[in-house]
Amino acid sequence: MTNYYSSVADINELYSYEDTHPKGKGDPSKVSCGQTKDYNELQYILDKRLLPALKAKDGVSVSSHKSRSIQALGETCELRNGQSRTEFYKLLEDKLKIQLPDPKHPNA
Repeated sequence: MTNYYSSVADINELYSYEDTHPKGKGDPSKVSCGQTKDYNELQYILDKRLLPALKAKDGVSVSSHKSRSIQALGETCELRNGQSRTEFYKLLEDKLKIQLPDPKHPNA
């Protein structure tokens, strides 16, 4: 069953995450839903990867894509929490019908 997500906080509160690899050392190849202390991974993906890609594709404001992007993040976490970043991004691309540019660094 898919939940309705209205914010990244809605998604994060469903997951328990303890960062055993501070500052991304040792875990950059995985996406961790629920990571919120020093670094909120889902918020970063939303702000720096999804919204810019959707704006570039459609040429419309970021706000028009925010709820759709948050829902896609939540649904992808339901399927792939703690899984490969590559698989996680592929699922997001399929859900949002976008192509994400290759990240410049592993945590992108």
